Amino acid sequence: MPATRAKRSSTPRPLLNAEDFEHHLRVHAASIAPADVTTLVGQASALRARLAGERSVHPILAERAGVALQLLADHCHGACPQIPYSTVSLLATALYYYLAPMDVIPDFIPRAGTADDALVLDVAWRLAGPGIRRYLDARPTPPAAPASARGATKRVAPRPRAQARSTRGTSAGTRRPRS
Repeated sequence: MPATRAKRSSTPRPLLNAEDFEHHLRVHAASIAPADVTTLVGQASALRARLAGERSVHPILAERAGVALQLLADHCHGACPQIPYSTVSLLATALYYYLAPMDVIPDFIPRAGTADDALVLDVAWRLAGPGIRRYLDARPTPPAAPASARGATKRVAPRPRAQARSTRGTSAGTRRPRS
């Protein structure tokens, strides 16, 4: 009897998927040392300059990388001891990946070059989510972190300023007439 061949799927399988990037992050994050984080924070000005150019192409990448860099800087200065080191190492690994010019999609390719960097940071953000939320909640004056950076799905509208002013300086809930 002749051997039967397995049917090939007509849908091509991608060469890489999100699980591959997650594996890459986990493996490399396990080898991040505190000195690596300090070195990365030392490159903050170059990283911020590069992120400034990303705002138009990948705004969420730029926002999240900025928050990640601030978290790492605060970690280096001992300002956030409540953040798990796994959060720190995952975000450091993602930022090192972002800084590498030759990765899965080389960064010199216009507009597409940082798509894999955005995916890696998105995966790191998901994996480190609880630690990032602890960091953002614990900061007395959080960095400019829009709802997309926190991972929220809806925004809460701030209290109108007119309402806040109308009750200032009153006693027993009576309103003072405006002059």
